Amino acid sequence: MKTIITLLILTFSALAHADLQQCIADATAACEAQYPPPEPEPEPECKGAANMETVDLGNPGKSKWIDLTGETLITRLKTTTSPTLAGVITAVPGTGQTGVGRRFWISDCPAGKVLDQEIPGPSGPVKKCLSKGTVIQLQWSQAINPGYDCRLEPGRTYYLNQKNVKHDEPSRLKRDIGSNRQ
Repeated sequence: MKTIITLLILTFSALAHADLQQCIADATAACEAQYPPPEPEPEPECKGAANMETVDLGNPGKSKWIDLTGETLITRLKTTTSPTLAGVITAVPGTGQTGVGRRFWISDCPAGKVLDQEIPGPSGPVKKCLSKGTVIQLQWSQAINPGYDCRLEPGRTYYLNQKNVKHDEPSRLKRDIGSNRQ
């Protein structure tokens, strides 16, 4: 008799579990039908995006020397589909190039406006997707909540804009685009 009761209990609990699973599946489907996930924003159509270096942020490669002038040097950045990928873009001046101011920013289009992301700073808002100075450090992240890093949506293309500020003579920098996948 004890065995029969045990079998009945197991049968009812299996049925209850199956009903619960079906109930959860039905509720999820109903919720998704009523509140579908948002469509990803289309990438902007950019002019002048044809012949430029492309860097895959999932496998950015090695450091490289770049020469900057008063003109904007543009590098295409391709994000991955990973929501956890993050990294940093650094640029360090070569010998004798320390007095030159530089500006690096990430935009939706080549030479476009810096992405509109700010954090509070001691003297007012600070743009997260912009770095200015003689030495550059610009942190980026594909995380949903990137904190102080420039937020890049997974699966998109962005542009790294690099130029000398108030200095038209060429300057040489060692630039590194790194990620936590290296």
